[in-house]
Amino acid sequence: MILGIGGTILGIAMSFGAWWLIRTVEPASIPMVIVPSWWPIAGVVTLIGSAFGALYPGISAARHDTIEALSYE
Repeated sequence: MILGIGGTILGIAMSFGAWWLIRTVEPASIPMVIVPSWWPIAGVVTLIGSAFGALYPGISAARHDTIEALSYE
């Protein structure tokens, strides 16, 4: 979940960086609009994706015997 939250924040920061770079290099080339109302939607999608991404390996690890997993070298 922390990676999902960090990725969302990093993605928002990088979109501002891309916006600045595009406006600096070619001001009239690509119109770019940053819509803050989409940030919560992106955050929810990221959190759901990271939860499902962590759920499968967690369930798979829970099915193994603890003693066998710890003794495996």
